[in-house]
Amino acid sequence: GCHYHVSLLRKKGGQNVFIDTKKPDQMSDTMRYFVQGIIDHGAACMALFNPTPNCYRRLRPNTFAPSNVSWGAEDRSAMVRIKSPGTKAMHVEMRAASALSNPYLSAAGTLACGLLGLQEKRKLGRQSDGPAEQDATLPRFPGSLDQALDLLEADKALCSMLGEEFVDIFTKMKRYELSRFHDHVSQWESDEYLELY
Repeated sequence: GCHYHVSLLRKKGGQNVFIDTKKPDQMSDTMRYFVQGIIDHGAACMALFNPTPNCYRRLRPNTFAPSNVSWGAEDRSAMVRIKSPGTKAMHVEMRAASALSNPYLSAAGTLACGLLGLQEKRKLGRQSDGPAEQDATLPRFPGSLDQALDLLEADKALCSMLGEEFVDIFTKMKRYELSRFHDHVSQWESDEYLELY
């Protein structure tokens, strides 16, 4: 996978904006909003995070990759992991991207989701109760690049944040790529069925 670690420091003084020592878990409202933005819009960003059909094979339980829309403190199976909770180094780790992703597009998607969270100021939902992959109540990621592209196009706030022209070009390019993928007869199909039929 490809994980993105996000910290937010004040320009003057360098204090970690994600920390509020007055809260029991020390997560500031800014951090909560940022994480909720990734939770709310992250599934729509999966086409950026996982841009090939093969990427979706790893997004299942027990693969050390997240398989659902979730967050948790030090939960290695969650989409968003709170790293170093309770310390000065506390930060957000977005874990859903594939090693096949374009690092610039994945970073842009992560930041766009977080910035939308800061704008929308929605209350952070419950964190997963250790390993998130075992919680059947959490929403699953899209199961294919086709589904991920549909989610991206449907999330108008995210499209606006990323740039509608970019999203239009990206989705058209990926859909053309997928049409070639779906038309291709794999070696497995030839090996499995050629002699039978």
